[in-house]
Amino acid sequence: HKRMRSARSIAEKVKPIVQHTAVFGNYIVEIPAKEFVGRKEELRRLMNFLKGESKSTEALAEYESKKVTCLVGEQGVGKTQLLEEWRRQAQAENILIIGTRCYLTTSPPLEPFRSFLHELKFVLLPRGARAQELLAEYDHLFSGTPAAYPKFPLDFANEEKQLEFLRSFVRLVNAAAAVVPFAISIDDVHLADEMSIQLLRLLTQSRDSSSPLFLLSCDSISTVKKELRLPLDAIEVIVLSGFDEEGVFDLIKSQLGASNIPKEVTRALSNIVGDSPYIVKEFLNQFRNLSPEEAIVELQKALSDPALSKEFPRTINEVYERRFQGFSPEEQYILRVVSCFRIPVNKEILERICPYSASRLSHLLDLLTMDGVLRVFENGNK
Repeated sequence: HKRMRSARSIAEKVKPIVQHTAVFGNYIVEIPAKEFVGRKEELRRLMNFLKGESKSTEALAEYESKKVTCLVGEQGVGKTQLLEEWRRQAQAENILIIGTRCYLTTSPPLEPFRSFLHELKFVLLPRGARAQELLAEYDHLFSGTPAAYPKFPLDFANEEKQLEFLRSFVRLVNAAAAVVPFAISIDDVHLADEMSIQLLRLLTQSRDSSSPLFLLSCDSISTVKKELRLPLDAIEVIVLSGFDEEGVFDLIKSQLGASNIPKEVTRALSNIVGDSPYIVKEFLNQFRNLSPEEAIVELQKALSDPALSKEFPRTINEVYERRFQGFSPEEQYILRVVSCFRIPVNKEILERICPYSASRLSHLLDLLTMDGVLRVFENGNK
């Protein structure tokens, strides 16, 4: 529970290895989800895309076996949250989505696809003879125990061997999708390493009839156009902008549990703090321990005080800085150490660097993980 943080996360991980997925899908519907605010039209388009109801064009007909939808928007606009809600609703309708995300362009080669392949293995394990054949045939990709992420060969003798490795990966994905239909979501594609981009290009350009659908998120459509080399007409583009006043109103209602929200509060919050869902949400968090009525009163005071309003965060970096200052000195020290690395950090390294006992370090790492600022890799080893 500490590692996965929610019953829904556990359910989504367990579902692929349950034989009777239809029954389990019905069970997942009963698990309360986080309230999703706004983006109803965008979510409807994503579900239509998943169900094959998106409008077709000549270009899409040409690329019908590899349809791609791309969420485009600046940092903090809500791309990740929309992806998560799309996956949740798809899972509730018994539609399998395998998701991953990119972290840094300087990450180890194929870093996003290691977690993808790890999940795919669990999807295939209970799926009959053909699935077992695939696991055996592509064992060189699935190297490692079921509990460990696959360890790809990072040093290829030449480009030809590297390309054959990537093509083998594509063949596996298409063959697996023929056994267990699924779609793939990849968050923050603009942060993908070079080899991941090359693999994604091969995957989306594949003309195999079983090739899965792809939902990508990135900071600009030019990124996808340049990296994937697909014509824009072959990509369903959904541009996300900041919330309008109605969206900000719904966010206040959701975060503070308030129903009677004066229009001037919504308007002032939009004007002073901005329309970025992430920034507005982080700003409202400071009022969440109050009753809804008290929260609205204090929010009005803060918005009407020029001295206070000058201190409101207006950028993602300002929000991060404010959140960072809320941690203890020990937690800040650990975060500074981890931020020096561009890849997941072995816990043993932290034990050597940080001036804390092993038990104290483990406790601090647990706190930071539960707060969502650190993520556990490989069964807690990194």
